[in-house]
Amino acid sequence: MWRFGQVDAATGQRFVTTGGVQGNPGAGTIDNWFKIERFESAYKIVYCPTVCESCEVECKDVGIFLDDDRNTRFVFISRLESSFREHVVSRGIPISNLVHFLLL
Repeated sequence: MWRFGQVDAATGQRFVTTGGVQGNPGAGTIDNWFKIERFESAYKIVYCPTVCESCEVECKDVGIFLDDDRNTRFVFISRLESSFREHVVSRGIPISNLVHFLLL
């Protein structure tokens, strides 16, 4: 299961990691809840859980981080920082390749 990871010391980025808990919606699993939302004529993955009314979360889009060795990882990006499409394209990843990457 995916989860909202801690800040990576080497990059300063917050990545999507594994090790989340399936089910049990609430404060204890708030880092595990992702959504698929419609974006223009496609879809995007977002972290914006609604499973805990008393929890304060900052909604984030999930983008792709490309390191110097061209390794890709899912990364959290601010919705105010850029649109999903702009973030992916700015990293040199064609949108057509994104679906393949998501299915790996």
